[in-house]
Amino acid sequence: MKRIVAVVDAVHFKEEQLDSFQYVTWLLEGSLKILLLENETSRAMRAGQQPEDMWLAPAQIPPADLELLEEECRERGIQTVWHRGRGIALKEVVRESRFADLLLIDRNTSLSNLFPADVPGFIKDVPADAQCPVLVLPEGADRFREVVFTYNGSYSSVYAMKKFLQLFPRLGHDKATVVYVPEKGIPIVPNEQLLKEYLQLYFTEVDFVVLQGLPEVEIRKFLLGKKDIVAVMGAYGRNTFSRFFNPGNTRSLLRNIDLPVFITHP
Repeated sequence: MKRIVAVVDAVHFKEEQLDSFQYVTWLLEGSLKILLLENETSRAMRAGQQPEDMWLAPAQIPPADLELLEEECRERGIQTVWHRGRGIALKEVVRESRFADLLLIDRNTSLSNLFPADVPGFIKDVPADAQCPVLVLPEGADRFREVVFTYNGSYSSVYAMKKFLQLFPRLGHDKATVVYVPEKGIPIVPNEQLLKEYLQLYFTEVDFVVLQGLPEVEIRKFLLGKKDIVAVMGAYGRNTFSRFFNPGNTRSLLRNIDLPVFITHP
């Protein structure tokens, strides 16, 4: 059984979010722990505090509402632990990730409610610092029919593939697409045959797509408009997070693309 930790905004939490959480929990045959955060960050930032140093206030959810959410989880067969003690800061979320197999972040609450739109610290820093893989979920993400792997020939890109396949064996027999964007002008996919042989052990259909240009631009364009796909990002080095989730790109990648994004690094 896998341990899954979901980080959500307590004030804006919706029962509908459980659909995505339940789907991922089912895929992993896991146990779900939900960390409830209250949106106090913007007030603290106006007072000059930094998001990564800010301890968020405990979630103030009426007991009756919490009981309804707990009952909903029980009816869905989700094992849930509601963390309502002291507030949780970025460092505390990272600490929780050390003892988890997967960290879930809701795209909308994490970006629009926990932080102002022009300060994507949470959405950027948690994937970079987390000590387990992170899955950023858009609203209504309850079906994965295809996996898109970003690949640049590096160990980190293959590592992300392996971690994803270890966590999501139930997605086998579906389609996989490997997206390669040359960074040194070499159009040949590194070790393409070996990679294809490896992925064919898990997927019935494996395609390779070679794009030209900046990886963060071309991959975003490739994913735009696609549905029922989960994107796996571990390629293009440790600075993947600043390149794909910087202030200029965060809105485009996470706002305009309605896809789950799986992020991990060695």
